[in-house]
Amino acid sequence: MATEKLRTIGSVFDYNFKYRRTWQPSHGQRATNLKHATRFMVDIHSKSMLVKDINQETMDIVRNWMYEHEDAANRTINYTCNNVANALNYCLERRRVAAPPEDYPSFNKKTDKWVFKQLPEKKVTKPIFTRDQVIHMYEWGKRLAKSAGSKYLNCAETILLTATTGVPWHEFVQIKASDVHLSNPDGPILWIGNRHDFNLKREVRERKIPLEGNAALMIPILQRRIHDTEGDKSCFLFGDDWEDHGKKGRDQMGRVFAGIRNDLGYEFDDRELRRTPYCLRHSFCTWSIQEGGCIERTRYLMGHSSIETTRGYLHLTNKDYVEAMPASREFQQLANAI
Repeated sequence: MATEKLRTIGSVFDYNFKYRRTWQPSHGQRATNLKHATRFMVDIHSKSMLVKDINQETMDIVRNWMYEHEDAANRTINYTCNNVANALNYCLERRRVAAPPEDYPSFNKKTDKWVFKQLPEKKVTKPIFTRDQVIHMYEWGKRLAKSAGSKYLNCAETILLTATTGVPWHEFVQIKASDVHLSNPDGPILWIGNRHDFNLKREVRERKIPLEGNAALMIPILQRRIHDTEGDKSCFLFGDDWEDHGKKGRDQMGRVFAGIRNDLGYEFDDRELRRTPYCLRHSFCTWSIQEGGCIERTRYLMGHSSIETTRGYLHLTNKDYVEAMPASREFQQLANAI
């Protein structure tokens, strides 16, 4: 018996939210996908819109509505349109929707995927945060801590940590004294992912981050935190600063970060996009290359399992330099062996 086809966009989204892993309640992307889906089905079109009627003209209506009602950036509009395409393609892969006819303009027959026109986006041509901005946020957080509580000092120090080592939220909340090796013979290091109970995200590798250069600023901070925990290797050095290690703690840290960022007028970057804590890691990656670090070394420090992932972060002024970096099979094998 043939599988019944989904006919409306509402049933397509329901199928994605029911079965697709990255759209499940336990996944961090669910909220974003739900926002884009709701915007398309409720604010602009309807749940009963037929799949066969979804085309580029449909997406042009989305674009005009988002320009008029939300003053949305092209990047946000592309996300909403891609959200629809991704939902349709997921159902098509599982034969839950019918493929469009041969002359359908928004369907790529070579890849068997819905593809909608992408609006041009402003590219990052320099680090999203400057070093001065990082130092300003760090100093401002320390000052606010005197009147607003220790969360501001904790946030200030994690701002500095991410900007100088590339270690993001989901990693620094797990750091314990046993991950800090200040007496290492080759120089002090922060060992990420060495413990059996240290959870690395998918496609992220274990790595030893040298505490040198800008990262040396973290040494006295780590020494103080280890001292405050009396060297107890079971205590989190940063994780206990927030209510938990999950969404609630991340949101709390995000609110404190936003307060520091907004006080200094750093909310938006040159593309008029809101800066997030993740932009600190992005800036660390860009600085690493601009300071002369080779791309495979930067890949290692970022924890990327594939060097192609590192390429995606490098929005440098000298774009030709990045594109000219070796990409042979032998080079990739060498880089991935680090």
